[in-house]
Amino acid sequence: MKNLKILSPEILDKYGIGITPTLAIVGNGGVSLEDEENIMTADCVIRFNNYASRENITKTKDRLKCDILFSTFDLHSQGSNPRDVVVGIPYPFKAKDVQRKQELWYPKAQKWMVNPYENMDLCDELGLNSVGYHHPLPSLGLTALYHLNKMNCNMFVCGFAWYYDEQRGLFQKHHLKNKNYPSVWNHNYCKELIWILDNLYGKPNVSFSKSCTRLLSIARSQLNER
Repeated sequence: MKNLKILSPEILDKYGIGITPTLAIVGNGGVSLEDEENIMTADCVIRFNNYASRENITKTKDRLKCDILFSTFDLHSQGSNPRDVVVGIPYPFKAKDVQRKQELWYPKAQKWMVNPYENMDLCDELGLNSVGYHHPLPSLGLTALYHLNKMNCNMFVCGFAWYYDEQRGLFQKHHLKNKNYPSVWNHNYCKELIWILDNLYGKPNVSFSKSCTRLLSIARSQLNER
């Protein structure tokens, strides 16, 4: 693929030159008016897959606003025009399909791919038995957070719900102290939540929306239960 680059801090060079850029990392779980203000004033907005065409969620007024898109190229938001596109899961056996869709959907964007060795490290940190193209894999959201956390930036994180069930008080149908996770899960949001608590939550350069903060507080309480 022409001009394909391995994801590196260079991707942020065009956003906030000479300063530490502020990134709004927006999950596909819906946002609030307060989130929108932070999103629209950020130096760079990062989204995922078909962020603009998801149904039954609250979107920003400019639902297509996106500077960097992380994608698996299984899903697409019609009209999306990101400046940079990152192949979020390195899987060579789909290279031709990814190349075709990138050229069709995002012809003007700079093309990147996450470093497969760093994704392997993330799988190890999560304790996922993955060879890099078989599930379970880290979600695109955590993949972005993991890679961006290695760069010089400030991050505002919103729109992540981690499959929390308000009525049952469970994440992905599990209490976080229950480690008997189904092997058929595509993504293990329980393990991802724990990783975020251990590696991002409370860092001075990372802030979370009120909704995300509430869920992370619930997650920490579950982990602290005797």
